[in-house]
Amino acid sequence: MDRYVEHEINGKIYTLHFSIAVMFDMIDKFKNTGAVFDILGGSNKDAFEALRWLTLQLARDGELLRREKGYEPQSFLSEADLSFRMPPFEYIALREAVMKAISLGYQADLTNENAEIDLGLQELREKKTESVESGQNSTTSP
Repeated sequence: MDRYVEHEINGKIYTLHFSIAVMFDMIDKFKNTGAVFDILGGSNKDAFEALRWLTLQLARDGELLRREKGYEPQSFLSEADLSFRMPPFEYIALREAVMKAISLGYQADLTNENAEIDLGLQELREKKTESVESGQNSTTSP
């Protein structure tokens, strides 16, 4: 299952997709994901430049994904589409969309039917649930 975020920029919906291609380029540029989130958390021109770069990468990858899936090709997002004239509320919404797209890229598909099940962990969880339901896990004194 592909995970992506659709986000409107200048009245057009773009698909933001975080693949390993974007991940490798991002790591080459910023060293690691933590550094990216630190930069994006700032309120300065460096944060905007990082956001613009990431948005262009994610939108390009999203458009390539759409085309691979057989959708009608759309134009790619350009650097000129993301200017310093952007209102702050749009900037914040875009930053959240980019961060969400990156986070989704790292998430495992928890509904995968072919995934291995840790039976020991499942048994511990069931025991914990049973003990909580029966009141055995109470830490309050009488």
